[in-house]
Amino acid sequence: MCERAAEPWFEREGLLRARCGACGAVFIDPQPDDEALRAIYGEDYHIGTGDPRQDAAIVEMKRHGARLTLEILKRHVAPGARLFELGCGRGHFLAEAQAAGFDVFGADIAPDSVAAAAALVGPGRVRCGVPEELELAEAGFDACVLLDVIEHMRDPLDTLSRLRRSLRPGGKLLMVTPSLDSLSARLLGSRWVEFKGEHLFCFTARAMRTALSRTGFSVRELGGAKKALSPEYVLLHFVRFPLPGLGWAARAALGLLPEALLRRRFVVPAGGMFVVAERGGAGKSAT
Repeated sequence: MCERAAEPWFEREGLLRARCGACGAVFIDPQPDDEALRAIYGEDYHIGTGDPRQDAAIVEMKRHGARLTLEILKRHVAPGARLFELGCGRGHFLAEAQAAGFDVFGADIAPDSVAAAAALVGPGRVRCGVPEELELAEAGFDACVLLDVIEHMRDPLDTLSRLRRSLRPGGKLLMVTPSLDSLSARLLGSRWVEFKGEHLFCFTARAMRTALSRTGFSVRELGGAKKALSPEYVLLHFVRFPLPGLGWAARAALGLLPEALLRRRFVVPAGGMFVVAERGGAGKSAT
């Protein structure tokens, strides 16, 4: 993200992470190849169980979280605006934004997610592909949204530059991403749960501001992100992405705790940050 050379920090599961001494960004170097990433983004990547009642509870929890994020966007962009979400997943945020009056479009890399999202928001509104494959109309949108997506990009600056061009002058960009400034990141260090193989970059607030400035954006609001979570979803997360000693404990808890407690939703700080940025009139180089 910055001009200063990064230094190796730690290695886990065969992946070496480096840290920029200037802005604090952490990234995998060298990055996993396409085959390794495809293995990660398999059919079971999105947390689900196959139990209709359990999966319905997870979907409603995600919709609740989408409504929380939408309230941030509505502080800067009025309903009725033309909105594009990159990495829209199964369309929970798009559906909530559409219900609130936004004219929504999206894209995702996973065909099954694209199909699920299109079923929610309508045909012709969701495409399949990565940023460099998508032909986004110049100044075609009033807002772009990336929710837990920028950390997955091989070249975040290139992604931001492409999205900037797709925004009208004064258009807004909303991102949510894990934060290296969060209490959980500072306490856990190299054991932080967000250091996953598919998270190619992790950001501090300073690194995020730097990236946005270099790609022609100005920050309008930045803060700690909150999520709607249930004990059930947290435990399923640790089953799907186990930390040493937690996988078996999570499975045991899922079988022991009462359903009413497991599915109760809480709004909590989640170790992430949100940022709303505005497209400036003159673009800057991403190199």
